[in-house]
Amino acid sequence: MLDLAAAPDLVIVACAGYGGGPMAAHENVDHKLIIDSSSVHRIQEAQGELIDLLCSRVVSEVHA
Repeated sequence: MLDLAAAPDLVIVACAGYGGGPMAAHENVDHKLIIDSSSVHRIQEAQGELIDLLCSRVVSEVHA
């Protein structure tokens, strides 16, 4: 999927746990939000917060 995301007008933000896996080294990912934890519950909680904050920031920038 990340191979298909390469486009000059896109900014790719990816969120992962467990050190990021293959995504952590992928050249098409501009911003890597990696939750360094082995607890799936903590990873999911942190990802939910990160995604909420990111979406809020994007919306506020669009409406500014």
